[in-house]
Amino acid sequence: MALATITHGGKSFQFRTNPNSIRWTYTLNTKVEETYGGRVVQILSCNMDDLVVTAEAGGGGWEYIHAVALFMRDMLFDQRSGGEPGTFSYPTRGWEMDVYAVNFPFKDAWNEVTREFTMQFKIQEDVNGVITSDTIAGEIERLKKGIEYEHNDFNTPEGDPGSSAWPTFDKAPADPNAPKDPAPTNTPPPAGTPPKIPSLPPEQGPGIPR
Repeated sequence: MALATITHGGKSFQFRTNPNSIRWTYTLNTKVEETYGGRVVQILSCNMDDLVVTAEAGGGGWEYIHAVALFMRDMLFDQRSGGEPGTFSYPTRGWEMDVYAVNFPFKDAWNEVTREFTMQFKIQEDVNGVITSDTIAGEIERLKKGIEYEHNDFNTPEGDPGSSAWPTFDKAPADPNAPKDPAPTNTPPPAGTPPKIPSLPPEQGPGIPR
């Protein structure tokens, strides 16, 4: 299995095991339109921001940690002097990003066994576009699941056969198997039944102008 690597300045650092976590932040460029059917959100583009890679030394011990620290130090010094970005590659997912090194926080304790460390970067470019596509796909799935989507009278018409089973907010979902109210009928009342006069407030009784 191919392992994650970072290349910069003709040097390459390969992780001894794939990272424990790879996280990034991003900014969506969206266009929002309010319509009678509800809010329409169009995703126009996605900009990658920060990359955080967490891994561990494990059996590599202090020698491995030392190699990571030296690589990050050289990358930081070179880039702060106008050097080119490095490339973070994760073949397992097909991710490849041009990055600038930002920080290498690390702490140790007497009871540490795996010696976890974190590498922080600023993403300059998503080289092959895979991470951007994955991010947009995740956003679309989030919207499809109903997050930040609220049903109302405009986008959920009364009598819609599927609306009773749709998720709603601030109350329990309606039970699609619950008995429904009987449909209104136009059956005339029995003969001799007095007409039903609607009651009005005293100040608006019959004959009193509004």
